[in-house]
Amino acid sequence: MKKMFTLTVLGLFISIASSADSADLESEKNLLKQQIISLAKSYEGQGDPDLSKQQSLEPLVQKLLSIAPQSTLKERMGILAGSWRQVWGRYDYKNNDHGVDPELGTEEIYQVISSEGYYYNVSYLYKNGDVNQKRIGLHRGEYQLSEQKVAYSKAILYERGNISSATLPHVWERMLSDSAIKVGTKIISFAFGPGLAVFGSVMEVC
Repeated sequence: MKKMFTLTVLGLFISIASSADSADLESEKNLLKQQIISLAKSYEGQGDPDLSKQQSLEPLVQKLLSIAPQSTLKERMGILAGSWRQVWGRYDYKNNDHGVDPELGTEEIYQVISSEGYYYNVSYLYKNGDVNQKRIGLHRGEYQLSEQKVAYSKAILYERGNISSATLPHVWERMLSDSAIKVGTKIISFAFGPGLAVFGSVMEVC
């Protein structure tokens, strides 16, 4: 009877300790999230030409990931789906200088994410920086390419290995010989090789 009592107390102690550890971890996660959001809010509307703002956020993000590793995109999709307002981020994709596009309404940038993995970046655009000439910009993207969309590239990689940017002509040849690729199909391609600029093209099967 005494042994049974001792084991019960020990089990209870372990359970309490485990629960306390879990509570401490959750508290630390929430604190880190608050710190990241607060710091990002202080940068709202500002560029980051020397990347100092991004670098100040990085240690907090890495610490959060160390105690709460990120799950896969598929596992997160149910949480991500919805509308999100950007707190701070890149504001200029034209000059690649991490500045602020004067035509972009930095206070109203949203990402709308569907459960299928598509996202839509929505923001106000002011022609020539004039807030009286308001337009809405919409950009659609996809978080993860389907297996079908990369099947031709993977087949060439498995058969011939990494042949750098020369891969594309082989992929195009494979696609053109496939009866499933119909006339009028748009083909979007990207490739690069070590030390070379990225190559991109949009072509139509005819």
